[in-house]
Amino acid sequence: MTALIARLVGLLGSLAAIVLLASALVAPELPGLRTLAAMAVVGLGSWVYLDWPALSRWSASRGGAESARAVLIVAVGLGVAATSVRLADRHATRWDLTPEQSHSVSPRTEEVLSRLEGQPVEVLGFFVATRDGITARHRARWTALVAAFEAANNPLLTFNTLDPDVDRRRADALGVTSNGVVIVRQGERSQRVFVPDEEDLLNAILRVANARDQVVYVSTGHGERPLGEITSKSLTRLRDALGRLGL
Repeated sequence: MTALIARLVGLLGSLAAIVLLASALVAPELPGLRTLAAMAVVGLGSWVYLDWPALSRWSASRGGAESARAVLIVAVGLGVAATSVRLADRHATRWDLTPEQSHSVSPRTEEVLSRLEGQPVEVLGFFVATRDGITARHRARWTALVAAFEAANNPLLTFNTLDPDVDRRRADALGVTSNGVVIVRQGERSQRVFVPDEEDLLNAILRVANARDQVVYVSTGHGERPLGEITSKSLTRLRDALGRLGL
């Protein structure tokens, strides 16, 4: 009876160990891994303690010794794999093997981004997600550009890619009326570029991040065109355009 209970406990411990190793390989951030580890240790330890005579006879046999070596090799291999995955997650290394290094920024851009300071900068790219040849190329080019900038690992930069047809309300709020518009903003400052390359995007980020407060003064009371009225003779569009430039 004791041997049967020991083997049942050992089976539960073995299952817990298998689930633990699988979780460590696939999703090491899942909660409950410590509980599984404790279950595996207690189950396997209880099995060895309670069923030691039978295990001794089995390990002393030729078949038992070979089976034990096989189990040990598999366990060591799984442990090495799990450790490698954890180390890779903590110390990620990125290689760009494309011929033109299209998924990496230039050393100059990386150096400039490393010196970027101040408030966070948000970059919003509005690209239609369709299979049309031109729009698909624009979105793929933008996706590669975002990956290259994100690889520079500047915590002040955040990138979001939106479909203006799907996120219509947000596109309207930002005045986006066409595909391929990228808005770079920091607080109330913003820059707008169309299907940018690396240099265009870097310049927009720098203009927003390093901009100084600049004010445009407009006189009133002498027959000047109004800024706050929507008429054919008002300067409302000029006011909005200056605002988008960070003035």
